[in-house]
Amino acid sequence: MLCFLAYLCESHLTKLLRENNECLDKKSIEKKNIRSRELTAVQAMDELNRVMAIPVRVRKQTIWVRTDIPPNA
Repeated sequence: MLCFLAYLCESHLTKLLRENNECLDKKSIEKKNIRSRELTAVQAMDELNRVMAIPVRVRKQTIWVRTDIPPNA
């Protein structure tokens, strides 16, 4: 059941990405090394996994700062 729900979520996300004509944003595409292609749900999730929250201590107070969100996320 869990595998089916994961597949359903991934399929729905892929469908939404295709409907919005989301394309992969990479430097190799800009340099014309590879051709432009559609962004997949797996690629978008991999980019989202790179976003991190980092605790920064300022004057005895902890502030959480996140890293930049990549363009494909």
